[in-house]
Amino acid sequence: MDSSDNLSGGRHLNRLLKTLKRIHSRHRRKWNRLLLRSFIIVSVAIGVGACSNEPPDPHHPGLAKLCEPSGSSFVQPVGGDPVLHGTDEAPQSVAGDWNVSTLEMEALDPTKMDEMLLAVQDGTFTGIDGILIARNGKLVLEAYFDGFDREARHNIRSAFKSFTSTFAGIAIDRELLAGIDQPISELFSDRWGRLANSDERKNHITLEHLLTMTPGFELRPGLDDAEDWYQFALEQPLAYEPGTRFRYDDGNSMLIGGAVALAAGESLPEFAKKMLFDPLGISDYCWTLTPAGQPMTDGSFYMRPRDFAKLGQLYLNLGEWNGKQIVSKSWVRKSTSIHVPLPPPNKRKLHQDYGYHWWVRRLNAEDDKRFEMYSASGGSQKMAVFPNLRLVAVFTGSRYYGRSAHQQPWLLLERYILPALLDVKGARLPKFG
Repeated sequence: MDSSDNLSGGRHLNRLLKTLKRIHSRHRRKWNRLLLRSFIIVSVAIGVGACSNEPPDPHHPGLAKLCEPSGSSFVQPVGGDPVLHGTDEAPQSVAGDWNVSTLEMEALDPTKMDEMLLAVQDGTFTGIDGILIARNGKLVLEAYFDGFDREARHNIRSAFKSFTSTFAGIAIDRELLAGIDQPISELFSDRWGRLANSDERKNHITLEHLLTMTPGFELRPGLDDAEDWYQFALEQPLAYEPGTRFRYDDGNSMLIGGAVALAAGESLPEFAKKMLFDPLGISDYCWTLTPAGQPMTDGSFYMRPRDFAKLGQLYLNLGEWNGKQIVSKSWVRKSTSIHVPLPPPNKRKLHQDYGYHWWVRRLNAEDDKRFEMYSASGGSQKMAVFPNLRLVAVFTGSRYYGRSAHQQPWLLLERYILPALLDVKGARLPKFG
């Protein structure tokens, strides 16, 4: 392992030795959680790398994986020491990957970052597996905990929905899909006859309704147990007129992925690899497949945090990567605009509305417009993009449910990352907690 992968300097080493003892005594549940994780080695590769015969995925037991590179194994870490670089140093440079820089060179206070890393190590924040910060297109901070490192794939959960939106945008850009107003009846025509007869209103559901979580489905439980997830989603009764009610539903994201594949005339993994992943230099990941072999586009996608962050940088660059337009500027702007205003939350200050599978921060008249933000989110998996600050912050974690899982990354942003921005000193910082 390169020396930059280890704790840099005596300051970090001494801090680690002290805090690990406190973490063990104060957070026994964290260590018990390690017993629930599977160390999975899969020896069977099918197609472009399907991994089978592995122990059950704790989130979707028994579902197969489809991994790249072809034939690679699906392996999850089982605890370990933090992997940090000195906050006065740049993250390790990897050929063909991110450009790197130091925090100070990109106007971030290293002292605040030291405080943040200590807060994770001493147990103030729990279940955090990774923190990455990019500014001005350069990776400036990379920290991993609990056995993860830059090569370990992490489940990004529902944050993958923003990738699904991007697949739809690329398909529309290339005129494979007619546009956001295209009825899904045209895309799932082979399944539609019996569905339309059940409720004529389903004929009015469009791709935009799926993107904004407003098709009006009743949301019956059982998607995770279904054989054919597309059919299950389509067969749900309508509770509301399409376009009139926001209801967050994984089935909508599944149908978007299915629609893109049908329109492209190829499997979604092939389309995604060719149109998005290869251009971004993303080559190490695993899809989760439904029992019918459908790639899950609502979540349960495993990828390196560095690659997760690339989508945020792509959108910050208005769809451009290394001089090539991957997805149109118009799609980036439209998908990260507010399409569904949502009521304010009851227990936190961060008010987000919904775009096209992106969460968009609500700005009030008195808010500093420099802190405009949109995000991809799934439990403690967050990718926050601040276009006016040229900032992308990514968090991965092992907590998926409950208020605390969602809150911890936002609190790290509020208490440490935004206050570390040297060029907005004195600004009225947003409150996320």
